Amino acid sequence: MSPTFKINKNLMLYLSLFSSLSTLFCCALPALFVGLGFGASLLGIVSAFPGIVALSEYKDWIFLFCSLILLWNGYEIWFGNKKECPTNLEQKNICAKQQHLGKLAYFLSLGFFTVGMFFAYFAHKI
Repeated sequence: MSPTFKINKNLMLYLSLFSSLSTLFCCALPALFVGLGFGASLLGIVSAFPGIVALSEYKDWIFLFCSLILLWNGYEIWFGNKKECPTNLEQKNICAKQQHLGKLAYFLSLGFFTVGMFFAYFAHKI
């Protein structure tokens, strides 16, 4: 029997949300602060949180990792093994709410990723 590789869906959704937030911190927020003339504020943030500089240095890897996670989650949401909600009304409502929150978290992650990618790779050309 071959071992199966199974990942918790909720874990992957949270991972995509936090990894897409890292794209905002590495690329979108610094570009926004500099674009609005808040360079001194950005300097204060970078001095308080020096890890932001490291995120910016490895932005290509961060975007690659985040895009793979988002692709995995998108596949799981739309094409993965679809489980029907139970017939019990109370459990069915809980199940439907969880599915809705999962899709909401995915689209929120996708939005963060898109904004981060725009500022990281396209905003400086405009």
